Amino acid sequence: MTKIICEIGINHNGDFSVAKKLIDEAKSSKSWGVKFQYRNLKNFLNKKKNSEIGKEIIDIEIKKSYLSPTQILLLSKYAKKHK
Repeated sequence: MTKIICEIGINHNGDFSVAKKLIDEAKSSKSWGVKFQYRNLKNFLNKKKNSEIGKEIIDIEIKKSYLSPTQILLLSKYAKKHK
């Protein structure tokens, strides 16, 4: 049996209500579940000089699309409630 899992990564752009709508869309598409990507800003963003190409762009995107642990927990509960 194939299971479709919808990934909720940075596509919500840090907007809690958009993340909820993505959960609703996953349900309406009859997906098996949703998967959240979460990055801890303190651990993820390295303050040391890094010469990796595009690092600045990635750091900006991560900060822009950040949801707090509390928000992720609320979204998880919302997803479970909506099966």
